[in-house]
Amino acid sequence: MRISKKSNMPKWFNLDNYNKFITLDDEMFITQIIVRSNDELTGVFEQDGYFEDKLSSGLYPLTYPQCNLKSIADGPRIAASRIFQPISLLSLGFINENVNSSMGEAKENPYSHIDAISNIPCFDGDIHCSIRLDAQDDLIINDLKRLLPQWRKQLGISLDEDKIKNSWAVVRSKIISYQAIALYDLLLWQKATGNQITNGVLAVSLYPEGDFDSTNIVQTIKPFVENLFSDSSIEKFDAEISNKKNDR
Repeated sequence: MRISKKSNMPKWFNLDNYNKFITLDDEMFITQIIVRSNDELTGVFEQDGYFEDKLSSGLYPLTYPQCNLKSIADGPRIAASRIFQPISLLSLGFINENVNSSMGEAKENPYSHIDAISNIPCFDGDIHCSIRLDAQDDLIINDLKRLLPQWRKQLGISLDEDKIKNSWAVVRSKIISYQAIALYDLLLWQKATGNQITNGVLAVSLYPEGDFDSTNIVQTIKPFVENLFSDSSIEKFDAEISNKKNDR
């Protein structure tokens, strides 16, 4: 169905509900982007009632199971970032599980290749290694810069292009002024239903004060939203926000 009148917009959509993003803290802001991206990736957005239940209030409702983490959190922790994390028992368990499940398929003894690159899919984009902390910082950093491209090549990992060059502070301001989350939700609704909202109707629905028109949507805002929800942008801004929090 082609929607060429504002009166035919989906009933669940209310632009005023997206004003909540103005005062949202950065951590919750990026979480709202991540959960939407995950739902698109996994196809959850195609479920009946998804837009009414998840997106009609503007903020995606986040619910977590009730659990007691006190005994876990009491122990000492080594500092970590979004990208650098000391290996955990959970990671070791995952690696062990994958190795054990793959050993039966291997024609050769895997222990004879203990220092070789494994074809067992344990890493999922990660690499676990030891670092000599008693070495000088510049030596560690220089070695890391040299090894990173080699590791990616050897493990067949491609590096996504940085689609948005600006900092999170600049991008956050653009998200709000462009009504980028609201536009993404409507584009997701189009994808789920097969309906098509004209750019003119999108303009009057998202920018009732006339801040942007249909040309701006096509040339600037839609490409911005597409880049914002790319994996590389989400990783970049999630890391920036996480590092800022850890530096406090």
